[in-house]
Amino acid sequence: MVNVAATLITLGAVTPFVGTFIRVQRGATVGPDFAEQFAKLFMISLIYCVLARVVLGGRNGARITVTVLTVLVGSGWLIAVVRFTRAAFGGLLSGGEIFRVFLLAAALVAVVAGVVLLYIPAANAYFAQSRAYRAKRD
Repeated sequence: MVNVAATLITLGAVTPFVGTFIRVQRGATVGPDFAEQFAKLFMISLIYCVLARVVLGGRNGARITVTVLTVLVGSGWLIAVVRFTRAAFGGLLSGGEIFRVFLLAAALVAVVAGVVLLYIPAANAYFAQSRAYRAKRD
């Protein structure tokens, strides 16, 4: 179950980054702050991917860090999704922007689902077993 959670977290973290990349490849105009936003998305994606890999190693600290990061980043993503959804219903967004909102919402759902899966009993047993193995090995 932990491998499914790590996969969901990785997919959810990479989705907004890839969506932005696709948008640029299709010739979308970018503003002056685009490079900064792109770098932020890249860093968030990279941090999530590294933490997902550490979670697969059975490190409880990584599980807690992913949870805290998801609360912080996910709340920002949720605010963005709500704001953009309101704009979409008001007719202020183009089709490409609506697709971007959909990708962000899908990423949020994937990351939150991955974090929830990290706390089910099977995952707790995995982390306990991993901790016991490391203690016995050292």
